[in-house]
Amino acid sequence: MHYSMAPKTQRELGECAMEVETQLYRIGRIVDVRWVASSCRSVKAVWQSYPALLLHFSKKAHAASTDARERSKFSGLVKKFQNPVFLKKTWVDVWCT
Repeated sequence: MHYSMAPKTQRELGECAMEVETQLYRIGRIVDVRWVASSCRSVKAVWQSYPALLLHFSKKAHAASTDARERSKFSGLVKKFQNPVFLKKTWVDVWCT
């Protein structure tokens, strides 16, 4: 999955972080396709930035200005982020290891 961090995307994500009153954490370089296993720091960054990321993905999934392919990508990310198995697995990886 490719998630662009272009200046516009960074600004939108920053606005979402302010809206949910959370801080964004840098994910860093992902060295493997299996990103969850590639770095504990990366997983913690996703977990700590979760509210802002979920809000941003949701907004992009429903934005009229987003093309159909991008809306589909963001809808998939929202589903993944709301999946109880993903949430439990991520929480366990971050806080119990």
